[in-house]
Amino acid sequence: MTTAPTAGATFKDRTVWLILFGLLEIFGGLLFLLGMAFMVFLSTASGPWTEGTAAVSSPALKPGMLVGASLMYGSFAAILMTLGVGSILGRRWARTLSLLMGWMALVGGALGTAAMFMTWPHMTRTMERAAGGGPEVPSAILLLPLAIVCFFMIMIPAAIVLFYRSANVRATCEWKDPKPRWTDSRPLPILALVLMLTWGVLTPLYLPMSGGLFLIYGVLLKGAVALFAAVAMAAASAWCAWRIWQLDVRGWWAALIFWLGLGAGGVLAFDPDKQRLLYEEMGIPPEQVELLAEQALPMSAMIPIMTLGLLALLAFFLYCKQFFTGAPEA
Repeated sequence: MTTAPTAGATFKDRTVWLILFGLLEIFGGLLFLLGMAFMVFLSTASGPWTEGTAAVSSPALKPGMLVGASLMYGSFAAILMTLGVGSILGRRWARTLSLLMGWMALVGGALGTAAMFMTWPHMTRTMERAAGGGPEVPSAILLLPLAIVCFFMIMIPAAIVLFYRSANVRATCEWKDPKPRWTDSRPLPILALVLMLTWGVLTPLYLPMSGGLFLIYGVLLKGAVALFAAVAMAAASAWCAWRIWQLDVRGWWAALIFWLGLGAGGVLAFDPDKQRLLYEEMGIPPEQVELLAEQALPMSAMIPIMTLGLLALLAFFLYCKQFFTGAPEA
């Protein structure tokens, strides 16, 4: 293993591994581009799908849903490919943001895996019903979704976290990119809060995907009211992100109240009938609405899952509170 000098010390040069992990991120971006192409294919597909002995119509996706989904896939693709190129070049910001994205994916994957374990009986019954009374579904097939989730949402993010948090990787990037970057000026948890809130700025993009509908606190909003609510949430997220970047504790308090309020409202107002109404208002055919309702998780499973996610969010906010010391930075 080669070594390189830095400020009177030596470290293991991880340039080759930075290139390999960068290529992995670029490959992930290409998968999201493939997802965009698949959305286009679905939007142009026509004709019935056969399910058992009944033909179920598969209409083309609405243009708004296609645009919204394409923007989402395109955003993930651009982020991953940019981070991949930055990792190949050994940039400081790429290492920091890759580590951050890895942590966020790992936490989300852990919560998702926990949710799958909590809802395993429901999932197995759903898959057995989908078999249409045919031969018993092999246990290996039932375990396949869990194995896929564990691989993509736990093992790969864990590998990314372990690699990019390495002192040798950090030293390699500082050697190859000696100029301090904007990601060096804030602790990693603060950067995580800012990026999470920045995604909230994209809330209005949800409207074309839902056909101009917005479900909040169990209330289904439409038209101009839905647009106003989405824009207001985006503006609140932008203000909180900016104040938190300035290490202003007011931004932390506002984001805490804002997100926990939304999360608690979602738990308390969760209603499967409202979800069904949302699907109907989006113009999804009745037979597909029934299929979605049949596959949906029961309230006995959804409420604990949503509560677990809310508690994890609260714990993260409380951990970040320690970084807000002194007056806000200009």
